[in-house]
Amino acid sequence: MKTDKQFKQEFKVEWVAVEKIKRYDNNPRKNDKSVKEVMKSIEEFGPQQPLVVDPLDSVIIVGDTRFQAFIALGYPKVPVKWADDLSEAQKKAYRVMDNRTGEHSVWDMDKLLAEIGTIGNLVPKFDAAFLGFEVRELTTKEEKWSLDKSYVESVITVRVPLERQAEVMDKIKTIEGAIIDVSNVKRFRE
Repeated sequence: MKTDKQFKQEFKVEWVAVEKIKRYDNNPRKNDKSVKEVMKSIEEFGPQQPLVVDPLDSVIIVGDTRFQAFIALGYPKVPVKWADDLSEAQKKAYRVMDNRTGEHSVWDMDKLLAEIGTIGNLVPKFDAAFLGFEVRELTTKEEKWSLDKSYVESVITVRVPLERQAEVMDKIKTIEGAIIDVSNVKRFRE
């Protein structure tokens, strides 16, 4: 195995015209369904990852989905890191391994939900679907959230004077599907 000293220490990215880059004809990964998601990412965050391309024939080693997204978005050039320090066997192995390794990862649902919640606090009207998740996927094993496509639980704290509590609860009851849970009612004094 190579150490970092055996690889080039310089990581250069250059912008190359899309017509000079070629897709790998024998790509075993079918990624057409992911192109729209990657397009959303590029539109929101800009191009943050280069394609990794073989300098001998300009064929993509890593980044085929990004390449398709750049083309669909109308980019005339794409960011490229030339893989001039890899053997032919390494290029082929890297192409497969880069796609496969993500499949071995699993989500820590508590941390994921916390991260999505933090984003929701920072971005008004944030929709987790933007991140590529469907609501039903965001259910923890402990069933902390019971979610499906038609129901999302939101907890709202309402502070009202005690004498108006019944009035406010009556108004909340008129909202279709609303559930009032008074188990955590706290009394505040000012």
